[in-house]
Amino acid sequence: MYATHVTFNLDGLSEQDYIEMTKSLAPSYAAVPGLKVKIWIKQSNNGVYGGIYLWESKAAYQNYMESELYKSVRSHPNLVNLNTECYDNIPEGTSATKGPCDF
Repeated sequence: MYATHVTFNLDGLSEQDYIEMTKSLAPSYAAVPGLKVKIWIKQSNNGVYGGIYLWESKAAYQNYMESELYKSVRSHPNLVNLNTECYDNIPEGTSATKGPCDF
């Protein structure tokens, strides 16, 4: 498993408009090869939005980074201050704490 945590701010887009955008993007993310889970997150009080992604492998994440979906989101003019953090799994702990995916 490989995990990524992405955050960004909205610029010129209301939270409600962003939520509508997520509805149209969600099916595309559901079809990304190797993406096991995407959790859409927000902190409305400080204007931070993003996602937590669980991938079957680092290679699946790297393939996504080359995709048109990633490129279109990355270049979206209303999503600013994009920050991505990447993490490897510690299976010895995750399996004991009933991680969200069975890999």
